[in-house]
Amino acid sequence: ALLKEVCDSDVGHNLPTVLVEITATVLDQEDDDDGHLLALQIIRDLVDKGGDIFLDQLARLGVISKVSTLAGPSSDDENEEESKPEKEDEPQEDAKELQQGKPYHWRDWSIIRGRDCLYIWSDAAALELSNGSNGWFRFILDGKLATMYSSGSPEGGSDSSESRSEFLEKLQRARGQVKPSTSSQPILSAPGPTKLTVGNWSLTCLKEGEIAIHNSDGQQATILKEDLPGFVFESNRGTKHSFTAETSLGSEFVTGWTGKRGRKLKSKLEKTKQKVRTMARDLYDDHFKAVESMPRGVVVTLRNIATQLESSWELHTNRQCIESENTWRDLMKTALENLIVLLKDENTISPYEMCSSGLVQALLTVLNNSMDLDMKQDCSQLVERINVFKTAFSENEDDESRPVVALIRKLIAVLESIERLPLHLYDTPGSTYNLQV
Repeated sequence: ALLKEVCDSDVGHNLPTVLVEITATVLDQEDDDDGHLLALQIIRDLVDKGGDIFLDQLARLGVISKVSTLAGPSSDDENEEESKPEKEDEPQEDAKELQQGKPYHWRDWSIIRGRDCLYIWSDAAALELSNGSNGWFRFILDGKLATMYSSGSPEGGSDSSESRSEFLEKLQRARGQVKPSTSSQPILSAPGPTKLTVGNWSLTCLKEGEIAIHNSDGQQATILKEDLPGFVFESNRGTKHSFTAETSLGSEFVTGWTGKRGRKLKSKLEKTKQKVRTMARDLYDDHFKAVESMPRGVVVTLRNIATQLESSWELHTNRQCIESENTWRDLMKTALENLIVLLKDENTISPYEMCSSGLVQALLTVLNNSMDLDMKQDCSQLVERINVFKTAFSENEDDESRPVVALIRKLIAVLESIERLPLHLYDTPGSTYNLQV
């Protein structure tokens, strides 16, 4: 109620336009999922609290179209597939110990015991716990290999293609000991006193949705949490460090074993993208679908003007008789006069509406020969249409309004709103090398 009162007042009558323009600017930014999510939340609040006041501006400035693009295509088949509950295997008893050659899992993490290491991995991260370690371990996160020490500061000195290949080779060798028909057995499914020990490492579950990995020679702990794409490391000083993946590890670290595949653990980035798609789809279905099916009156008028201009061009270029000479001229003049009426108020047409209505393309067709430029007849026809255009705009020009200037401003605004030029940056400031696009 307060928002409506402010928008209806003399002071706040421009507030809906300003707020919607801000959200449109944010939605125009590429690869800014956090910004898109925030903008969608603001749009939902504006629509819920402001109603038609904001719906009209959202349509006028093309925000509805942007939301539809973010939502992506609506697939009933995908929705039906997602709504089907996964067929779950019969519950298995938790393993009491970790043996070589047998597959294990905890939530979305797969576990295998090798000859001298314990491997724990998901789609987000992979850990290698050496049996004789005094607390250090190696891990791969975002495609990079590093070594974690008790202080909680990882060192990436071992990060090379050879080291990663050796890490993966040892993991594959351990996985290769598992017989194809062997089903994975869960571990530590619920909090309890159970402790699984491998070498100097022990695994326990004291909190729901968490397992803790301790080393017998230190106080540090590595915590795996359900739905966390990575892990939390608590140093020997009690300081906690969170290591979260932004990207998936790839096909080499496929989660799950034969006969069972865990949910694909999404990275933080992928989860945000999914939130954006879901919110955009809900927003579009709940509020915008009906609005988009009934375009604003000015859009209908612009589409009619575009159709008239294209029809006049067809009559002019394909004229078969003298009678059609005045017909195309009158049709074009009428269309331009209708356009001039709309241009007298600069707030009537938005750049988005001008572009999406087809008017820009229609003007380009009428005022530019797109075919057979070398033919003198076509050039003469082009001059005739340009003269009609110049006459229409000059006759309607006065001291208070200059429609041709208004048209140019609108065309510039259209260009600014749709043009995406590449941004060239150097690797380092002042460098003349390694130009990046």
